[in-house]
Amino acid sequence: MHPIDQSCDNLQPANDIVDELIGSGHWQLLITILISFCVFTHMLNTGTETIMRPEGWWCKKPDFLSNWTNSQWIIYSHSADYCIGICTRKMWNQQLVDDGYFQGCTVFNINYSQLVDISYTERPVITVKDTIPCPYGIHYSTVGGQSLAEKFNMGCDNHTIVPIVWQSSSVFGRVAGYMLMGILGDWIGRKVVIFISCALSPITALIVATSNYYTIFVASNAINGFFDGGFSVCLVLILEIASNNRRSEFLIIGCCSFALGIGLTPTINYFFHSYDIMIIIINAFFLIMFIFYGIIPESPAWLFCVEKLTQLEELIKEASKMNGKKSIPDDFKLVYVENDLERYKISKKRLYIWNILSQPEIAYEVIGITYLTGLYALIFGSSYYSILASITKSYLANSLIAFSTLAGMLCGQFCLLLMGHRKILQISIYLVFMSCFMLTIDLYEMKPTNTGPTITFLLINVSVVSLSYGVLLNYNVRTVPTLLRGSLSGIWRATWAVFVWIGNHNYIQFPTTAITLILACIIAGFFSLNIKDLYQRELPDTVLDSVYFKLKTKPKRWYAINTDDSMGSFEKRTSDSGSRMNWSLLNYLRKKNSINPAHQESNDE
Repeated sequence: MHPIDQSCDNLQPANDIVDELIGSGHWQLLITILISFCVFTHMLNTGTETIMRPEGWWCKKPDFLSNWTNSQWIIYSHSADYCIGICTRKMWNQQLVDDGYFQGCTVFNINYSQLVDISYTERPVITVKDTIPCPYGIHYSTVGGQSLAEKFNMGCDNHTIVPIVWQSSSVFGRVAGYMLMGILGDWIGRKVVIFISCALSPITALIVATSNYYTIFVASNAINGFFDGGFSVCLVLILEIASNNRRSEFLIIGCCSFALGIGLTPTINYFFHSYDIMIIIINAFFLIMFIFYGIIPESPAWLFCVEKLTQLEELIKEASKMNGKKSIPDDFKLVYVENDLERYKISKKRLYIWNILSQPEIAYEVIGITYLTGLYALIFGSSYYSILASITKSYLANSLIAFSTLAGMLCGQFCLLLMGHRKILQISIYLVFMSCFMLTIDLYEMKPTNTGPTITFLLINVSVVSLSYGVLLNYNVRTVPTLLRGSLSGIWRATWAVFVWIGNHNYIQFPTTAITLILACIIAGFFSLNIKDLYQRELPDTVLDSVYFKLKTKPKRWYAINTDDSMGSFEKRTSDSGSRMNWSLLNYLRKKNSINPAHQESNDE
């Protein structure tokens, strides 16, 4: 299919809807800022999981109580009010309870080393009433609502708590939401999915905050994470409203908002003294988006591919007017004209994600990016765990991690403007390899007196991985068909969440036993991205390019025709029906407007 601008019976071919009919300007900037606000709030909401530590983290029992359960330890060691805040403990088998490493809780003032080789049923009765407050950690005041520890204790009272479920319910829900809501974004539209999430996330957050039962808390937390996963299509919408030559720049705004949400997470967590109030306020920000419901558009590319021409015409008129483009006539219409090129034909059948496997070059690229996403997520999560296990003050640890992540992503977006996606991605792979290698050299037993160099290299790893992941977010899904972009974007976000969770729960230890495997994976990921000729990753794509799979063969011959349009409207003809136009040269010819209809210029490779 091919879009045609029909005005007063004058048919004019449009090479790209956004570039030629809408332009680039205030409209894209306004929409990008609004959608970036969703991205920022989404990351704040995701950041509440950073205070949900790995199993038994804030109430971790000493190693010498291996035959005790976490619940038994909590009930025995804490007074009636249990934890007030987030508790963590470092090297229980070497430290006493008053050494300052037990963060955020009050425990009975006794010597717990007397419990060595004693079972829970043989435990001595605690006769003291004095408790020891911890000097560090997060403490909650009486501003209303429950603290996170109080919610945790709902499961401790009857010994039925399953810590991994309690701490990870929102992660599990978010992973499912990323994938299913991403698919839904391809089926019913990006805008609809975003506003479904904006409406239901605050409602489910309210249930989380008011839940007084462990089962309700876990279920509502998972549902809240599921609808929060719908915001994975935000960056896809920014990608599709932007023009060819401004796509990366507008996505930088969204990616910086992504990084800022991560960077401010510790501050937000420290500012609020109630978990209930914190999660309600963060999710309530999504309701602000309904004020701009009439302003935020549906994706032009998605409307084009599902043949909703009436909505697309109205969008073009409104957007072009805001951008200051030449006025669109009232009788402006878009019609489809059959095109002989297979890549420009809208598929009669629904596309599915496995259709990518039929396109080897795209499949190589998608698999390579998925591979790198999972690898970087594993390094990020494992480094995160190692840092938290080594730094006494949890707030300081979270702040250092957040700052490293923010700095890495912002640096990556700046370098992207100078180098392009491919070069900065290759450089970041080398940087991760070098930082892992230096960390391997520094690997010795981490103790409070010698963790400085190791923590430094771990933070460098976090920063470099964040740099590379930010580049992957910006590159996003621009090389796959429009009706697969939401699905693939959701899969990549789910991949990141799953492997961060695996690393953060220390299922694969880094840097220790898995260091050789991870270094090998970095090399494999590097080659998987360069096994084919990927020079076209730097070229922009148009709405037409994204109708179906690109056939990445290099162009043989082409020429341009100048029409009566003052801006120049061009057609491409080539001996290779699947080739792609040399857009940089075409844009130059368009600006010069120097080619007449009879002139033909060829470019043989």
